[in-house]
Amino acid sequence: MTRIRFDECISHRIVAAMKAFGVPAGIEIEHALECGDGGRADVDWLSAFKAGGGRCIVTGDPAMRGKIVERMTLQSLDLVAIFPPRKGSWFMKLGRYGQASYLIRWLPVIAELAPTAEAGAHFMLPPTFEPDISRVERLRAIRGPTLSEVTEKRAARSRSKRRDDRVMTDKNDLVSLAAKKTIKTTA
Repeated sequence: MTRIRFDECISHRIVAAMKAFGVPAGIEIEHALECGDGGRADVDWLSAFKAGGGRCIVTGDPAMRGKIVERMTLQSLDLVAIFPPRKGSWFMKLGRYGQASYLIRWLPVIAELAPTAEAGAHFMLPPTFEPDISRVERLRAIRGPTLSEVTEKRAARSRSKRRDDRVMTDKNDLVSLAAKKTIKTTA
């Protein structure tokens, strides 16, 4: 059974409609809200989803690919990610009924990609209501540092900032101590 999760940027009602119409054999679909992941940071629910046997996510959040940590999390967890079209916010302009129609039409293609795509692959669906797997765009993977290297670099910057704050506090303490001594001396 291949598990596909739709994130909270896609209405849970659309996922309910898909279930009502019927999901292809061997596919299980779920929504972040029904799994208790509403409002959780993407990195956290992605990790929990993978640990629970998840394989593919469909997200209406185009910023997810632009956030390096989220994008690297998707890749490092080997989750297949599928994005509706972004061109000129085409998908968002459809409104709830258009988005429902679009995703229901594309569900067979999503169901085909989820179990067969290379682990960690990302795809962008085209802005058309005619589902055709040959028109799905495979997005480039990130080249460069690993997720753990990026996380460690951020942690090092945070430690450095805290150290700088302590130094500044020490300097402020010295300045206030010198001011107190000056006040006592002049009094």
